[in-house]
Amino acid sequence: IIAKNKEIKILFQNKFKNRELEKNYLAFSYGVLDQNFIQIDKNISRQKFQRTKFDTTETGGKNALTYVENQKIFYGSISKLNCQIITGRTHQIRVHLNSIGHPIVSDSTYGGGIKMKKSFHVKYNQLLNKVLNRIDRVALHAQELEFIHPQTSKKVKFTTPIPEDMLEALNFLKNE
Repeated sequence: IIAKNKEIKILFQNKFKNRELEKNYLAFSYGVLDQNFIQIDKNISRQKFQRTKFDTTETGGKNALTYVENQKIFYGSISKLNCQIITGRTHQIRVHLNSIGHPIVSDSTYGGGIKMKKSFHVKYNQLLNKVLNRIDRVALHAQELEFIHPQTSKKVKFTTPIPEDMLEALNFLKNE
């Protein structure tokens, strides 16, 4: 979002602060969730020794809430997820999914790098290699943003198409 003036910038800052925006993300994660819909409500804080990384924490940190819906499971090794963040913490989805043992594909910072494929049965290695060759970045995409427009008071929804690399991986998984 880009504000054209200071007044609108302040209005949007307040919308973010008051959690008045609906933010939905598409993610490919490793493994299969136990349920089709889960709520991850875990505080997040910076790691003490690697200050650029974050972790979930039992004490301290900032509250973070993510809703995760399993949209599709591919061969028991990769899931297509819709993630809605209620709060907006740095790396929130990445940290939350890793905390439940389902890191995002190609996310080497939070457990989803190439080493993760070794935790799956060897029969999945070829499939996982082909997916990893198609997506060489964190397999996370900001898909939708919805809010009440600060001037017109009408609900506004912006969507972005799936990036080419993720779309290519999705098509491959569907046809494999």
